[in-house]
Amino acid sequence: MFASTRKNSALRLSSTLLGVSLLLGAAIPSAPASAEAPVLSAPGYAPAALNAPLAKPLWTAAIDKPGPQGFLYATNAVAEKGVVYSIGGGKLIARSAESGKETFRYGTGLRPFVVYEGSSVYVVQRDGKIAALNAATGKPRWISSAGAQEDGRIPIVRGDTVYATTGNVVTALRVSDGKKLWKQTEKSATYAPYEIQEHDGVVLMSYVVSGAITSIQLDAVDKGTGKLLWKAGSTSSLLDVKDGKVYAVKDGLPNADLDASPNRVFKVSVLDLRTGKSQETREYGYKLPGQPPYPYGGERAFLDGSDLYLDTGANVLKFDFSRYASGQKPSKTYAKRSERTELAGKPASGRLFLVDRDSGALRGLKTSNGDPVSWAGDNPAVRTEVFGNGVYSAQSDGFLYAFNLQSTEPVLKVNAGTRLFGPTLRTGPVLIVQTDSKLIAVRIPGALK
Repeated sequence: MFASTRKNSALRLSSTLLGVSLLLGAAIPSAPASAEAPVLSAPGYAPAALNAPLAKPLWTAAIDKPGPQGFLYATNAVAEKGVVYSIGGGKLIARSAESGKETFRYGTGLRPFVVYEGSSVYVVQRDGKIAALNAATGKPRWISSAGAQEDGRIPIVRGDTVYATTGNVVTALRVSDGKKLWKQTEKSATYAPYEIQEHDGVVLMSYVVSGAITSIQLDAVDKGTGKLLWKAGSTSSLLDVKDGKVYAVKDGLPNADLDASPNRVFKVSVLDLRTGKSQETREYGYKLPGQPPYPYGGERAFLDGSDLYLDTGANVLKFDFSRYASGQKPSKTYAKRSERTELAGKPASGRLFLVDRDSGALRGLKTSNGDPVSWAGDNPAVRTEVFGNGVYSAQSDGFLYAFNLQSTEPVLKVNAGTRLFGPTLRTGPVLIVQTDSKLIAVRIPGALK
């Protein structure tokens, strides 16, 4: 009896051990001899996919690629008054924004850049000559014999003058007939001015100049004669020109001791428009949060009417620009939530716009209470444009999303099929998505107009 019991117990034990071994074998399989183990296996993060209806294109059209400098300096297409102008096969082609039907063609061998101003369209021939055309008919008004335009850049039209640029040379042409008015050379610069403005008979041109350090130089030229009136160094940007005065952001020189102190001063030079003589230097002081070493530089400022918005890194400060006083304090402080975002421009529709330097996404703050808002997509943003109540974000996965500016909800998406986008355009109820090789026209939902 005892022998039988021991035999049955042994059988049960062996069955149990066999079952356990089978379970362990199934749960922890042995790796094949040929398999390689990773040095590291780390999970990443995939944001939730956005849900928005896919827009059906009204039409598409091929355009010439922008060249090695891409969309940095030139507009490869423009949309104005219900017409889209672009370069295809070396020709200027005008199309109805609604139907895509061609209204006219012009030229051969044109560079893939278009400028629209007033009632004229400007294109550049392969030899650098500028042609001005009637925007409605495409008939030439004139072709310049002077003022060759450098490849990769476009002429700048201001009022009754066209400014052609080649290297550090600016040539002024008359809008009405293309006649050369004057030529100006800035010997301290290698490239053309990145900004040209006209104010009360004075042309202001901003150059990047190199010496002991690289800085911005502001040149003032008489509009009628091209004579140099004055120069101002270490001016990073123009804030405003008003009542015969130029308000320019003053660059600060690097200081080795600045990282030890949280105190900062944002300076604005006030110059006489005709003489360049200094009228005053405004100083807007603020204090950085945190502990040393403190960051230096990177301030961004925009003037909206009488409101000066200053991005200091951690915050956006609002000052009353119309009533300056020494030691002036900000009238409002907006906490940015992240120092990896930077002020992108003037506020609109009750929002401050911030660009995320890591993802390219557009984020924002409500001007009323500083609450954060976001129009971030589900992939990095290549570029973003805002029209009316619509925020249009072109992503690196080839989709462009349209968001409602107020609600931040995605309303539609466009499949562009590329990660290379130019500026998104709008004329009337039609949105023109611009890639490096085609245009895609879609109808704008009513909620975004």
